[in-house]
Amino acid sequence: MTASLLHYQLLEINDLVKEHSFFIGYDVFRDSLIIDEPLLRDYLIPLLENDQHICLCGPILELPTELIDLIVVLRCNPGTLRKRLLARGYDNKKVEENVEAEIMEVIAEEARTFYESETTVFEIDVSAFAPSDVVDCVVKKLKTQ
Repeated sequence: MTASLLHYQLLEINDLVKEHSFFIGYDVFRDSLIIDEPLLRDYLIPLLENDQHICLCGPILELPTELIDLIVVLRCNPGTLRKRLLARGYDNKKVEENVEAEIMEVIAEEARTFYESETTVFEIDVSAFAPSDVVDCVVKKLKTQ
């Protein structure tokens, strides 16, 4: 993973949510936990304040901009994304929601809204990339920061 190549601690947001019960419920329609963002932020902010080598992986969270150096948003062609998600066994509803979110640039727009004025938002189109190519691209970008 990119984080280990740079000697960063990787924190998977979804794993933290499950491990520390940082959720307020379950969304049956989306087949996912509903994150308790204030509780998760309260956990993450001290970690980010004390460690300059953390890589967060997961949904965009609104955190203090001075604690964030770079946001990397992985983008994908909607047709390619659909194929990848179906191959992972996602149900059709979840696939279509994710494809629609990609078309509407939901994650990229959240990142730009929360951070672009203070932090660089770097988008990578991973449609034609193997996972190792994505890692190489992210590592290269992080090394220039």
